Amino acid sequence: MNHSPDHTAGLDQTRGRIRPFAVLVLTLVGLAVLSTGSRAAEDFLIRDELVPRSDGFVSHVRVYGPKEIPANGESVVVLPSLGRGVEDFTEAFGSNLTTRLAQEGYEVVLIQPRGFGQSTGDITPENVTMQTLVADIKQVLDHQGVAEAHFVGHAFGNRLARSFATMHPDYVLDVTLLAAGGQVPLTWPQKQALFCSIRQEESTRLGCIETAFFAPGNDASIWLYGWNSPVADMEATASTSNLDVDFIAAGGKPILLIQPLDDFIAPPEDAGQLLKELLGDQVSYREIDNAGHALLPEQPDAVANQIINYYEPRADSALPLLGSLGALVLASLLGWVALYRLSTASGR
Repeated sequence: MNHSPDHTAGLDQTRGRIRPFAVLVLTLVGLAVLSTGSRAAEDFLIRDELVPRSDGFVSHVRVYGPKEIPANGESVVVLPSLGRGVEDFTEAFGSNLTTRLAQEGYEVVLIQPRGFGQSTGDITPENVTMQTLVADIKQVLDHQGVAEAHFVGHAFGNRLARSFATMHPDYVLDVTLLAAGGQVPLTWPQKQALFCSIRQEESTRLGCIETAFFAPGNDASIWLYGWNSPVADMEATASTSNLDVDFIAAGGKPILLIQPLDDFIAPPEDAGQLLKELLGDQVSYREIDNAGHALLPEQPDAVANQIINYYEPRADSALPLLGSLGALVLASLLGWVALYRLSTASGR
């Protein structure tokens, strides 16, 4: 009779201990991936307020940031395109910029333009200048206790961000310009496509939006909605005939310029490349392919990556990227490793 030790039984016992542990590890990792991948801006909302202004009206401000992990102490103010609201920087219109910045530990300040949503104020074109709009932003920041911030301006918002930096440089760390026109006047075909996108009937507008704002082949239907034509008229007048700020150099602040290569409204040679040539080393110039003037819904990850990399996140930003569930997964794994070691030790 063979009395050699039965190694198979010990191996089966070890497998029995490892198998549940492996299943748990894979489950927790899967949950972490799903959670961080599916989170949206509203998961990071920390303040939603109507801020009173000195003109008797209010500005609607929403502040997003990390909830489960410490903020990094820096704010990002984002300013939207002509006739559009701050929702363009959220998943509602195809962008994940607010979410990505909050995950990195930034507080993201979304100030709705006057006349848009719950923000109120005189939007009669002849009564509003760029200084008027800059004052709206400054009063919100003062109310929120934001002494300095990174600024991000998209399309018309790029002009407003540069105007703010020119008038109040002490508030500005740097300025990121997305689809940044303003160096060369619009041609008649560009004006036609731009204002057709805002004013025409829905069936006509889609073709105009495709031409004016999106690279060929990209889905423009997400921008059929979200427009406010009276606000667009006010902003267009403020940045042209009512222009009262020499905004081009953004007060000498560092500029990250993200240029979409298929931009019909602000093509590279008339926009980003021209500003880089004009301002030299003040501008860090980046190009993004397969994107038009809308940019944010066309290449959301590319835009977010460029901005986050420019801000040079700290080495300890791995935890914000992982998220609270990621930290829980890590703690759970360490705990199960300890339990597994105890169980194997006791089984010897």
